[in-house]
Amino acid sequence: MKTFNIGEVVKGIKAGYFVILAERTVAGEHGYQVKPYNIETESAGRGEFFLNTEFLLPADALRA
Repeated sequence: MKTFNIGEVVKGIKAGYFVILAERTVAGEHGYQVKPYNIETESAGRGEFFLNTEFLLPADALRA
C-alpha cells in the first residue's frame, strides 16, 4: 500500500497535483483528504476532497 505524509505534494493518476491534508478510511476505502495544488505557483487551491490511495502517485513519479 502506498503511503504519503501530511503536507506532501502528490500527483493524481489521471490529472492534477494535490497536497495531502489527512489520511482517512471512508466506507472501508483507504485514502487521503487532499486539496488541489498548483505546482507553478506552489500554492494550494480552494476546497478539499477524498481520493482513494490507488489514484495517487508521488509528485515526481511522472515529471519529465
